[in-house]
Amino acid sequence: MGLEIFCDLHAPADWHRDRVLAAIEVAHQTAVGLDFAEVDPIVPNLQDCPETISVQDAPDSLHGLRAKAEDGWIFRTWPGEGCETALFGLCRFPGTVMAGDRLIPTGWGEGWHHHTWCKTQYADRISRGHFLKCHLGIIAILDAFRSAGIEVNVRDGSGFWDHRDQDELIRQLDEWNGTVAAVAGAFKDALDQSAGRVVSPIFSAPDFEHLEAQGHETLRRKRDERTRVDP
Repeated sequence: MGLEIFCDLHAPADWHRDRVLAAIEVAHQTAVGLDFAEVDPIVPNLQDCPETISVQDAPDSLHGLRAKAEDGWIFRTWPGEGCETALFGLCRFPGTVMAGDRLIPTGWGEGWHHHTWCKTQYADRISRGHFLKCHLGIIAILDAFRSAGIEVNVRDGSGFWDHRDQDELIRQLDEWNGTVAAVAGAFKDALDQSAGRVVSPIFSAPDFEHLEAQGHETLRRKRDERTRVDP
C-alpha cells in the first residue's frame, strides 16, 4: 500500500540480442545521468542465479510460482534514502514451467520481458524535493526505454505517468501520506492492547496526527463517492 510505480517492459521476439542490449544501454545511460544514490552496471542474467518473473497463468494453488530467465541483462538503481531500489532490464523466459508433474504456461509469450516496481512515497520523509528526484527519475528511465522502442506499461499510484502534472503528483502524494497514516494509525490502535506492533516509516512524520486526520477525511470522502455511484 502506498505511492508506488509498477511497470512491465516488453521487446518483440524477433529483436536480436544486440538490439535488446542497446535499448537497455540507452535507459542505463539515462539512469547514470540522474542524481541517484546508486546505479549499478548492466549485468548479464546468470544461469546459477537467474532473474525470475511471476507466472501469470498459475492457478490459485500455485500462487507465487515464478519462471527463471534464460537470457538477458539487468541493472539495479537506488534513487536515494526512503525510496526502494528498482531493477530494470529485459530477459527471455520459457513459455512454460514445471510445477510438480504439471506443465504451466508462463503467460508472458515470446520476446523479452521485465517486471519491476518501486515505492517512492517515503522519500518524502527526507524532503519534497528528494521525493520528486526519486519519482521523476524512475519515470525518466521508463521514458528512455520507450524512446528506444520498448513497450512500457506502467501503473503509477499518482497517475503521473499519464498526466505529467507535478502539481497533481504532489496532491496525490499528500493524499497517499494521509491515507497510509490513517490506516497505519488504525492498525496501531487496534494492536495497542496486544503483543503485536505496527511498524511504518509514516510514523516518523513530524505531522503524523495531522496526516492521520487528513487521511480519515480522504477515506470518508471516497467511501461517500462510492456510495453515490453504487447505492
